[in-house]
Amino acid sequence: MNTIFQNPNDNSRLTMVTKAVTEYLLRRYLPYSGKFLDLTDSGFTPPSDECEIICGKTPADFEDDSLDAVVIIGGFSRMKFRADRCRFVSEALRVLKPDGIFVFDYISPEAMQFIQHMNAMKTGDKALYRALSSVEQTSVMDDCRATTQEEIAAHARAHCADIVSIAAACSVIPSLAYILNQMNEEEIQEYIDHQIRIAEDIFVARYAIQGLCIFQKKPYDEFS
Repeated sequence: MNTIFQNPNDNSRLTMVTKAVTEYLLRRYLPYSGKFLDLTDSGFTPPSDECEIICGKTPADFEDDSLDAVVIIGGFSRMKFRADRCRFVSEALRVLKPDGIFVFDYISPEAMQFIQHMNAMKTGDKALYRALSSVEQTSVMDDCRATTQEEIAAHARAHCADIVSIAAACSVIPSLAYILNQMNEEEIQEYIDHQIRIAEDIFVARYAIQGLCIFQKKPYDEFS
């Protein structure tokens, strides 16, 4: 069985759990043949040898209805404005064939706000920290880089796509690192199995810090 992510030097238990759940979800939903556009930070291998992985390009480089899957994990954090993310979703769905799969990760606005606070404290940027501390400013910051599930649903409706899954694929929080590192191999495997079982639970995914959204592009006549 292939390993989706290719980062053998990363032995963090937190990363291990996240990768295991994400690997399960990608194997479950990605097609087993076709052309995949890989925009992940870590890279992944396809579910079978019949898949062609394309790296180093963007959806803008492809014709309409030309790809079987587009996977972007980690890339949205580099898109500063919400409009950029919306434009990317439109382009990704444009290049997918009917029934093609689009996978992207999201982070809740609350989690992103927390990360921004932590980064401001670590860098000692007092002006940024004061700005982030204002509820009025943080609630309307356009560069929050976070995506709500309401926005995900709006994307799906706007582009005639079905939401196949909204999963809590990256919900392991850093404060669990110490506990995970104390587990033996049997215990950590049991924990991973549990995370996989609850990954697509609606309640868990709703309140996850991070997760995966999986779209399937539908033929136009199904919406006409």
